[in-house]
Amino acid sequence: MKRIWHDLDLFNTYECKSSEDARHHKKVVEDNRIFKFLAGLNVEFDEVKGRIIRRWLSHRLV
Repeated sequence: MKRIWHDLDLFNTYECKSSEDARHHKKVVEDNRIFKFLAGLNVEFDEVKGRIIRRWLSHRLV
């Protein structure tokens, strides 16, 4: 899976203007990948998905 993400990164045309900009962009990309992965899990993992998302949201709100 990492290889697929890496290959997709090669097509990324986002231009960073500062190191803070680059860090923010990297975090957004990582968050999107996590949510795409979780969304693709089978229904049997819904409880675990919910816990992961709640934990992620609680850390983001602090």
